[in-house]
Amino acid sequence: NDVYYKAALVLHTIRYLVGKDILWSTLKEFLYMPKELSNNQTSTLEFISLLNENSNMDLHWVFNQFMYNESLPTLYIKEKTRKSKIFVDLWWKEQGFKMPIEVSYGAIEGIRTKSLDLGNVPTRIVVPDSLGLEIDPKGWVLFKLENIDN
Repeated sequence: NDVYYKAALVLHTIRYLVGKDILWSTLKEFLYMPKELSNNQTSTLEFISLLNENSNMDLHWVFNQFMYNESLPTLYIKEKTRKSKIFVDLWWKEQGFKMPIEVSYGAIEGIRTKSLDLGNVPTRIVVPDSLGLEIDPKGWVLFKLENIDN
């Protein structure tokens, strides 16, 4: 049962990265195109290759993490409060994993949402202390969060 949920969530994450139109057109093309193996059999690598071509991206790192690795990627978070601000560092534990992630937080003008390009080196954002921070507010990415103490 877990395999089907994970596969659906991985496709959801891919949609976040490449966009709905590219994912859906790639799935449709993949369904009807002649396959490389005999008897119209296919492989994951054939799908990844088509998706890379259609999106003009190299998405091997995504599939390596979600399909060939049992554990979910770990997003490290380290927070330090100074006066009325929270300094937040975010980065991925897994080498080569470079998933962007959205964060939202309250600001003077209301809720602000940012997309952060994250890799294996900490990326810092500063948010107001009293208004909170939400990571991946729309639930696009499958991950576990790990707090790093100061």
